[in-house]
Amino acid sequence: RFLEARDGNVPSAMKMLQEHENWKNEVFPIDLTRDGVQEVLRLKAVAEIDVASDEQIPPTVYVNFSKLQAVESISSDDVCKAFIIFTELMLSRAKDPRNPKTCQFIDLSGVTISSGFRVDMLKKIYKVFEPNYPETLCKMVMYPVSTMLAT
Repeated sequence: RFLEARDGNVPSAMKMLQEHENWKNEVFPIDLTRDGVQEVLRLKAVAEIDVASDEQIPPTVYVNFSKLQAVESISSDDVCKAFIIFTELMLSRAKDPRNPKTCQFIDLSGVTISSGFRVDMLKKIYKVFEPNYPETLCKMVMYPVSTMLAT
């Protein structure tokens, strides 16, 4: 995955892999007793969508952005930790462990810029996901997308 993500550049892939290992040592094990992580899980604001009936669609992480935005005590870090938990669980069950894939569905229903759109959460998820889960994202869907975000 890391070699493919770096277009076959071995030194860059090795550097990326080492940074990933350092990240894993810092992040894992995830403390499931953290109040914010518990709240994200309790609200089912980050969850798995069961797509087992469709062989063409990889497992999907569902993020209900409206629920996350409504609770001020939930931090971007808490959301990322929940996101990591579901991503790791889904990747561990991949049919092809050498080429695991997931999808992400970011539900923006009821989210408006005026309601205090927390773009920091999306940025944090991307910052964690991009370097640590290379070549695993099959598809990411954000729906519905405001014309303000689409530009």
